[in-house]
Amino acid sequence: MATRFPLEMIEEEPEEEELEEDEPEEWQTTADPAVIKHRRISAKSAHTKSLNEALLATRAGEDVEKVKLLRAIMVREYEALKEIHTRYMELAKLNQEDGDKE
Repeated sequence: MATRFPLEMIEEEPEEEELEEDEPEEWQTTADPAVIKHRRISAKSAHTKSLNEALLATRAGEDVEKVKLLRAIMVREYEALKEIHTRYMELAKLNQEDGDKE
């Protein structure tokens, strides 16, 4: 599927929100799989929603700036999902190892 306009690579820039990150989020510190699983489900939903919005805007022929903004949001949501998923898999591996020891 060809697009009407080219999209450049998004370069990672430090976000202003992350400058004052004093306390980690609950999913980063908990050992409860249920908490992380719930957060991962929410992150998947947010990423899917942002992906669909970007695709709809592209198909509707929205202006380049709007599509770039939606794409940046989609990438941010994906990065958050990736971090949460990594934490979830680490915890699942630890729990599996603990189960094998019993």
